[in-house]
Amino acid sequence: MTNWLVNDLFPSHHKIVDAAVEGGFKTIFGCWVAVKVASGGAVFGHSVEQRPVVIADEETPSEDLERILNRFSQGVGYQTYRELPITVESLKNFRFGRKTELDRFTEKIARIQPIFIRMDSFIAMLPRSPQGRQSLSENSDNSGETIRDDLNSILNVLGNGSILLSAHCKKCVAEFSFQEMLKADMITLVRGHGSIVGEGCDTGVVIHPLSRWPNPTRFALILKPRRRPIRSSDKPIYVEMIEQQYGVGPAWLVEIAPTVLPASREARKIYQWFSSVSVAGSWQKSSVVLKEFAFYQRKQCLEATSDLIAHGVLIEGKGQSYIFNPGWEKGCSSEYADSIKF
Repeated sequence: MTNWLVNDLFPSHHKIVDAAVEGGFKTIFGCWVAVKVASGGAVFGHSVEQRPVVIADEETPSEDLERILNRFSQGVGYQTYRELPITVESLKNFRFGRKTELDRFTEKIARIQPIFIRMDSFIAMLPRSPQGRQSLSENSDNSGETIRDDLNSILNVLGNGSILLSAHCKKCVAEFSFQEMLKADMITLVRGHGSIVGEGCDTGVVIHPLSRWPNPTRFALILKPRRRPIRSSDKPIYVEMIEQQYGVGPAWLVEIAPTVLPASREARKIYQWFSSVSVAGSWQKSSVVLKEFAFYQRKQCLEATSDLIAHGVLIEGKGQSYIFNPGWEKGCSSEYADSIKF
């Protein structure tokens, strides 16, 4: 029988890694889960076991971190996060591989007895020194082993709780389409040596941005279980941030129905070419399109072209030929239109 921190989403006694590109809502997501666990509210419809929470953050200044926690706490009926059993350690110099720091942290965990620990991020928590003493490189397999050992030590004190460790995606992932994100494994996505995922991740969560302010702030959660099956793992969770006022006051993360996915980078480039003065108004063979965008894979070009046809941007003719539709925006969602033009 599987025990859960968040039912059917995050197993108990697991090392969970959430990964996203820079500015990819990792802090937003981690703070929301922390507030929901501490308050006992369901996480996107998945029930939780209410218990204390600890946040160890080596990236986010305390003022910014507390502002986000306060906004989410107000969204569930509290004035500040301090009314909830949430303990925050912001920029306290926790580093993996340092026994003294690990002992200090585990002693605190033993006193508080939380069920959930949010750690942000493993890159910021790698020790570095000019002399190399106690230094760990993100590209070394030693880092993965050290992270594994330290997280296991914390889990042993934590009991039935779980750790959510934030990670950065590789730079190239920023150019991945949604379909590429769905197919990729965690080791392919996460920055640093593969052992960091191999040793330090029992369950993976990829955060894929869909849109940002001034459009609705939306992202998808893609679950990638590694040690234990998760029933909902094959279904991305689509999330929108709801706020009374941008950047101020109560805020919530809510699950939304599968939304219109933004255009891929290939679709944006092909759109720009078809809508250019030199091409618009003339039929183009698929062979010409493939030659024009030879730096993309054939499969990527075909998927992008099919996407443009499905949204009415291109009209398909005989013999695999296409022409730009100048009135495409009339039958297309404003969200897709915004994503393809910018």
